[in-house]
Amino acid sequence: MNSDGTLDAFKLTMQASMEHTITHCMQALLAIASRRNTRCHPNRSGRCPRCGQGHLFSDLLKLRFHCEVCGLDYSHADPADGPAFFVIGFVCIPTVILALWIEARFGRPYWAHLVTTLPLLLLTCIRPCGR
Repeated sequence: MNSDGTLDAFKLTMQASMEHTITHCMQALLAIASRRNTRCHPNRSGRCPRCGQGHLFSDLLKLRFHCEVCGLDYSHADPADGPAFFVIGFVCIPTVILALWIEARFGRPYWAHLVTTLPLLLLTCIRPCGR
């Protein structure tokens, strides 16, 4: 690359390569953005991944056995202990942290936890029986 001609040719080649790469990436991003109805999209609203009409859940944390519209079998997607993990992770742990904070910060007697922490734990973990 001693002469100006080879340096200019190299710059043009690199510029064309960069433009091609950017164009290709933009086309791929536009293609992804245009596909709004993907397999995951209906599941955000709790709908069947095949038809988008039937419900995935029969209860708050209970998966249906099949779609009531198209009959898709959901048995391959067994959540196992997933719902219980989320209840423990997002409800019970913060409540226990609150109880520990109240104890460390204020040094209240244990009966104060019966008034503050226990009702919060019961309200968030035990669902009301009637609908």
